[in-house]
Amino acid sequence: SNRPGYEIPPEEWNLDPETGAPAWRPGIYRSLPCHGTWFEPWQGPRTIDVYIPRAYAQRPEDLLPTLTLSKPGPNPGFMELENWAERREVILVVINSSANDHPVSSNREAQLAAYNFLSPTLRTHPTLNFTVGVSGGAQMGWIAAANSPIMFSGVLMIAQGGYRDMPLAPHIRVAYVNGAEDWNASYILEMIGRLRTNGNEVRHQIVPGGHVKGPLDVRAKMLDWLLDSARRDLIDEANADSAEF
Repeated sequence: SNRPGYEIPPEEWNLDPETGAPAWRPGIYRSLPCHGTWFEPWQGPRTIDVYIPRAYAQRPEDLLPTLTLSKPGPNPGFMELENWAERREVILVVINSSANDHPVSSNREAQLAAYNFLSPTLRTHPTLNFTVGVSGGAQMGWIAAANSPIMFSGVLMIAQGGYRDMPLAPHIRVAYVNGAEDWNASYILEMIGRLRTNGNEVRHQIVPGGHVKGPLDVRAKMLDWLLDSARRDLIDEANADSAEF
């Protein structure tokens, strides 16, 4: 089935023996092993969840944007973003073995395992890639963008501020969502000032509550801004290049 959100059972994955990658098609891949990786606490491979929108099959020449998701705990799921991903034609990638109680180095390994596993076989855009995370998961998204600035165009930080000693490249846009009573609220304001001084575009939405992820529509609007802005950048760059000839 190619209906949106069809959960593809493992017996239909048709894994390639060399890469371990499935025969990618629209739907949901859950707990997909990253071929050749090893996650010691569970004595098995690191896994990811992947949501592929129908556009992947409808436009086989196109490279689709990606959104990588992390939370403070393992196996965070798609954070209710499946409909958004379908509408905006974005591939969702969930880092299952990243969590606050694992060392940052282990969480970074989980990110790299996912990207190294996906990039050779999944049709993804080279620069239209984004991260979203809540609290400690947001910090991991920041780390991904800071370490791979060419690959990433934007990050959505929910209930966390980022790292003072790890500046993002100025082209990376940053969206913040946090509760009015979040214990990180003042730190987020500080980081917004630092980012703007650095030349990064920033949007900030305060929602009711404390250390919360905020309503789905608020998160979706922030992701729309990140995606639409990055797409406009590509059009502007293409127009500037063509004007030179």
